[in-house]
Amino acid sequence: HCKHEMSEMIKSMDQLKDVNLVWASFKSLPEIKAFYTKFELNKYPNIFIGRDPEFLLPSFYRVKFTPFVAIYDKQGLFMQAFEQGVEMPILLPLLK
Repeated sequence: HCKHEMSEMIKSMDQLKDVNLVWASFKSLPEIKAFYTKFELNKYPNIFIGRDPEFLLPSFYRVKFTPFVAIYDKQGLFMQAFEQGVEMPILLPLLK
């Protein structure tokens, strides 16, 4: 599911270039690095990848499924969450 979500985001990267995208995983560092390499994420300075070995984010957001998407405005205020990922036609208008 996360691979599909990233593929869709990359297709829309022209519209997402001014949005910081933070991806976190509990997976091993080699698995995260493989994901990063597969999608050539080094091309996108607005994509940040990290590891959450303590599983803090899922407990904070009460994540049941991944990918989980939380949207914050420019002031850092929570706007909306999508518990099973979000399609770009729904996401993009929220980010304007």
